Amino acid sequence: MPKQLMYRPWSSSVLSQSLSQHLNGEIPILDLELTRKCSHKTCVYCDSVVGDADKNELSIKDYNRLISDSKKLGVQWVHICGLGEPSDYANFIDFVGLLNNHDIKLSFFTNGLNLSKDVIDFLYQSNACLIVKMDSFDEKTFDKVLGQKQSARTIYKTIDYLVNSNYPRMDSYGNTNLAFSIVPTSLTLHEIPEIVKYCLKNNIFPSIGALEYAGKGKNVYDELMIPPDQLKTLKEKVSEILGYEYYRPVCPSIFTGVHIDNVGHCIVHKKTGLNCGWFLLSDPEYKTLGNIKEKNICELNSLVFEYRRNRMEITLELLAQQQKLVFGGCGGNASDILNNYVKTIQSPHLRQSN
Repeated sequence: MPKQLMYRPWSSSVLSQSLSQHLNGEIPILDLELTRKCSHKTCVYCDSVVGDADKNELSIKDYNRLISDSKKLGVQWVHICGLGEPSDYANFIDFVGLLNNHDIKLSFFTNGLNLSKDVIDFLYQSNACLIVKMDSFDEKTFDKVLGQKQSARTIYKTIDYLVNSNYPRMDSYGNTNLAFSIVPTSLTLHEIPEIVKYCLKNNIFPSIGALEYAGKGKNVYDELMIPPDQLKTLKEKVSEILGYEYYRPVCPSIFTGVHIDNVGHCIVHKKTGLNCGWFLLSDPEYKTLGNIKEKNICELNSLVFEYRRNRMEITLELLAQQQKLVFGGCGGNASDILNNYVKTIQSPHLRQSN
């Protein structure tokens, strides 16, 4: 059987380690939003309200305190997913350097438009894990998805440099540090098998996720969405190419980390208390539990746990309503995420630790 490709931050080993730390009362992962700024704000299905940076976004000094305090509580990873483009954060390079100094690993989603050769080389030296947007090898089609001409060409150059500089690092278990974020739409469905073949050839994990009915995506959802039977056929084709059944893994940061937004708020999904609400494939509603400028990370972690425990009845009702999706969304299938989460939050060990 061929070696199964997996994006390292979502691998079974990282999930197991994160759960173990979480059960011991530690914080294995920080789930961060660096900025609202996105210099490319025209993607047709963008789920976030992006544009310019908020005036009160966290500074490097703020992050230095947060990272230093979090390291004492066991933080091993920082995940950046959602809101703006991380590389548009004014102090992005300094932020990555800060993580290096604390021996904390980084995973982030990026559109790839700001990643110069120098930045990529720095990220390579920093052992950063990247998820790069990649929906089509056809420039006109990808530009239509991106909402701006000649954007695809820039992303292609980024990907070429990543591959030709041997950025993808795969260990003996098939875990790699590079993934493509692939969203099947009516524009790109026929191309995805070729993208998966490219991923397999170059040690890149194909992260295939369903179109969300959220943000600007609601305006084009009826036009772009793919019926379940066609998604099922696509999954069968992807599995055939890979040589094993494809699945989108559960992201451990959703239920073992603490989510801090770009202005310092500790936020949780209002219904469940999870760090992310996008896995339900619709606009999430968040609850703010405090701010790192006013409370330390240990206090915020306790508030997160207490909120989750108080929302367990609602979470169980939500779990009972979930149907298994073909691919799932950001962070995995909602049913898998909630199942893992419920088992964790109900653990007697976790209750004693907190």
